[in-house]
Amino acid sequence: MAKPEGVNDKTPPVLPSCSATVADQMRLIITEKNNSAQKIAEILSAGKATETKSFTVPVFRWTDGDDGETAVVGTGGHAVERAFPEGKEYKQWKLELIPGLIDAPLITRPTDGKKNVVKAVQKEAKSADTLVIATDFDREGELIGLEALETCLEVNPELEPTVKRARYSALTREEIEGAFSGLSELSYPLANAAAALRDFKAALAAEQEALAQLETVAHTSFNGHRALLRLLAVPGEAAVPGPARDENPMLAELQALLGRIRGDLER
Repeated sequence: MAKPEGVNDKTPPVLPSCSATVADQMRLIITEKNNSAQKIAEILSAGKATETKSFTVPVFRWTDGDDGETAVVGTGGHAVERAFPEGKEYKQWKLELIPGLIDAPLITRPTDGKKNVVKAVQKEAKSADTLVIATDFDREGELIGLEALETCLEVNPELEPTVKRARYSALTREEIEGAFSGLSELSYPLANAAAALRDFKAALAAEQEALAQLETVAHTSFNGHRALLRLLAVPGEAAVPGPARDENPMLAELQALLGRIRGDLER
């Protein structure tokens, strides 16, 4: 007997149940401090979490039959920092380089002493299916959360659409359970504002270092004095406006440097 059109003998595939899929998932929670990681793990696991080590970094784990595995890692603050590349032009300061420092490219690298933290976070991220940022509830915490997210995405880009934010103001059971039952979104505007300030401080520190080195050269070379004044386009008795000096310590230091240079030239 002929089969109706479109009907075949293949058996439909058996799809896994939703509960099985969830049970196989791994949730990664990142906090700002190790004690926060421990306390959050203790509360959410009802005391079942155990401490393991990943590259010497504490990781708190537990498995829930309904929610799968959870790992909690504390970054201990900023695990990464912004810095100038390792190129020679950023190691041996020259007069012509100073104006370009503010626009020079910055790279992200592990903060001193935090390489193992980055390794541990990325190791857990590779196995994670979802990510929760649970850093402190402030501007700096939002930035540390963004840095942690970017660190995870380097090794597991598929985490991006899953990321959620847990906001709490105290490490109490009520606060933590409330935060994780009502997860929100990472505030990118707040995190990016903090990131802009971070990058500005990195450039400012580099300019301060460059000016300090140039001051040494300028005080031993008449040509150095003239070159620096031409570079900064400071005519005669021109000065950096007082209000600007008050608001920006860098400008105040620059004004003091120019004053010392003018004094040397007059002698």
